[in-house]
Amino acid sequence: MRTFSLLLFSLMMSAGAFAQQQGAADSVWYYGPALDRYRWSMQSIAAMQRYGVTDAGIASLEASRETGGFRLSQLPQQHSVVTFHSEGIRTLGRFKAYGSFSYSRLSDDSVSWQLQGMPDLDRPYYLAARKAGDFQRQRYQISGRVSYELLPRKVFVGTGVYYLYNTAYRTQDPRPAVKDFELKVSPDIAVNAGRHTLGLTPTLGYTFEKTEISYTNKQFQNNFDSVPERRTWMVMGMGYRQPRPGGDNAIRTTSNIAGITLTDVYSRKEWTFQMSAGYTWRRYRFGSYLESSLNESLWGTYSLEDYQLQAAVYKGQQHSWQLAVKRSVGDDINRYQVNNTAAALNGTNYTYRATAASLHYSFVAPAGRKVTPGMEADISMLSVNKHDYISTQHLQFTMLTPEVAGVLHVNNAHADRFRLKLSAGASLPVQTSAGVSALQLGDMELDVLYHDYYYRRSKALTGGLSAQYMTRRLLKSVPAGISAYMRYTQRLGNESYLFPEIRPVGPFRALYGISLNIYL
Repeated sequence: MRTFSLLLFSLMMSAGAFAQQQGAADSVWYYGPALDRYRWSMQSIAAMQRYGVTDAGIASLEASRETGGFRLSQLPQQHSVVTFHSEGIRTLGRFKAYGSFSYSRLSDDSVSWQLQGMPDLDRPYYLAARKAGDFQRQRYQISGRVSYELLPRKVFVGTGVYYLYNTAYRTQDPRPAVKDFELKVSPDIAVNAGRHTLGLTPTLGYTFEKTEISYTNKQFQNNFDSVPERRTWMVMGMGYRQPRPGGDNAIRTTSNIAGITLTDVYSRKEWTFQMSAGYTWRRYRFGSYLESSLNESLWGTYSLEDYQLQAAVYKGQQHSWQLAVKRSVGDDINRYQVNNTAAALNGTNYTYRATAASLHYSFVAPAGRKVTPGMEADISMLSVNKHDYISTQHLQFTMLTPEVAGVLHVNNAHADRFRLKLSAGASLPVQTSAGVSALQLGDMELDVLYHDYYYRRSKALTGGLSAQYMTRRLLKSVPAGISAYMRYTQRLGNESYLFPEIRPVGPFRALYGISLNIYL
């Protein structure tokens, strides 16, 4: 696997390096509509072949921090990230290649009720403890896509690859040590049919996660009730949980991934229409010793189906419309046996249903002036329904998030570029409900279920400011520059909580960051 990851890294680096040698299309990283199209064009070789920019790349070093109590209960109070990221596209004869590499160091402060390496708050079967702790994580992500023109201007074949490796550990008891691995391969074929390019992209993948629990203080390691907040639980839904199994201090999670995506890209003069429809199936297995059939103990499975639709319209470098819709359906089969005398459920306990939709528009006025205005508009909708039958819990919500932004692009006599963006938005709950049986009401329900319920029903206003500076005077061969951004969300109004023990929702959330960039 180490050799394979090095090959992927080499692919990515070659795409970026060749782009540097040929001179980059730095406007891709400067104008909103151009960046929109670049992002979506890298998703399949059908879209790549209709993408007009042949060589472009970026390398950046970014530091960011997010802080504040206006958050979901299982997310950190403070989240800090330092990332090195590089990506690029390169065309060489019949080959077109895209590569991306990122390495991140993440620090999370005051995380409670989840001990996951890669937080996924909608998935069942994970270890958790009430005691808040700090996480340190390292993450490697590599992705690439290569296209080859098999028949000139007719048939294109290639493949896409995605690789992730993540480690995480916590500095307070209980102390999880987590390793995550994910690999996906997407063979790809595309055919030109007049003004259309049709693509077919199947996907196969595999993931593995291992979470090991240790204690520095030996009085906690037997998982007794003497110190309840230090006790490690296995959460098998929203609130249904059992003490960590005593025979093994680790939980293994594996999943198999299969999917298929159909793509159609149509071009006529300066107009381009792009549409894709996809289906992804993912089956998780949870338990201990899943690597060995002799010692395997399977606690449950979880199947997640995603149906996706994307549609986009682009007009030159000036206009971009993008629509994305996703429907997710998840169901588990609980096979956990509490003890030798109790029968396993062997049925569905947890269900997850979600619909997400977003509409994005970006515009920039024709270039050529010293000051070029632009604008962006977004609206997104998220509707989620989660149900845990054994613990009699449910959470259902629908919310809208509109946002508008004004953009100014300034070019001076030295060919320097400056971009300023000012945005404003809101979080608007449409419908929210939650419930749990009085017999099941406990610390996790008060800390997580009801906290998240009041978070989801909160109205909030958001403001953002970002700036980008690009110049060719720092480096002789390529442009370089600096970017900075900040975003602030303020909750509106005050809530009257149903129970005084409910963990309150904080008044604000702030995000800010800075990056140094080289445009290849």
